[in-house]
Amino acid sequence: MLTLTDNAVTLIAHFVRGIDRSANAGIRIRASQAGPPARMSVEFAPAPHLADEVVERNGARVFMDARSAEYLSFKELDAILRNGTVDLMVRSVT
Repeated sequence: MLTLTDNAVTLIAHFVRGIDRSANAGIRIRASQAGPPARMSVEFAPAPHLADEVVERNGARVFMDARSAEYLSFKELDAILRNGTVDLMVRSVT
């Protein structure tokens, strides 16, 4: 299962709360191309889709379609704020 770093939790929660304060809101990660290297898209989502896998930690919610969830299994999502933009990075964990 995908894990979230402390930085990812903070920045995702802040980003989502700036758009929608609903407890259901989060970001959706969707695989747009199978990998490796996989191409992923990230967007705001007001709620998960019925078939989404949901990762939630301290108010940060990440929704993934089945292909994304499979690819991101045993990975860690990190985030950094750079020049007003949130950059997301995925790393393998052992």
